[in-house]
Amino acid sequence: MVTHDSNAARLLRSLRDWGQEGRSNHVRPGFNLRLDAIQAVALQVKLPYLDGWTQKRRRIAAAYERLLGDTELQLPAPARRAEHVFHVYAIQSEERDRLRTELAKAGVSTGIHYPRPVHLQPAYAGLGYEPGDFPVSERLARRFLSLPIFPELVAPQVARVASALIRRCEERHFHPVDA
Repeated sequence: MVTHDSNAARLLRSLRDWGQEGRSNHVRPGFNLRLDAIQAVALQVKLPYLDGWTQKRRRIAAAYERLLGDTELQLPAPARRAEHVFHVYAIQSEERDRLRTELAKAGVSTGIHYPRPVHLQPAYAGLGYEPGDFPVSERLARRFLSLPIFPELVAPQVARVASALIRRCEERHFHPVDA
């Protein structure tokens, strides 16, 4: 779409990206309409590599599980009836924000995916939900911390991330999992 109207442009950009205005701030119901012709061509070139990239992500996830399995961190638990692609490798910790800060100081980038539950997004305010209405999703939104995971990540980098994470947990005496 092409427009000289800045308000219309802002609205259209928001609608094409799930109704977001800024990252993870959904102010209206929207759509996933972000693919254009250039992206489609790139996707056509990349699709033959998808299975290999997925296998690499699974190997990285297995390495994280092996390296972090003895910690108190709650690691992803893929469903038994499905194969996980590990687009994100999100651990859980009650000390998520502090842990993230400490990892950043150690040079480890992390992410927080979906920091606000859907029922608390401005786009769905009209549904009348309030904090506390979905306590599980609210609790998970406060706990998830995404570790680096991408096909080009190599074993020494995975080991460095895990080592920094273990060290930070031990140094700060984190108690990341509720009993």
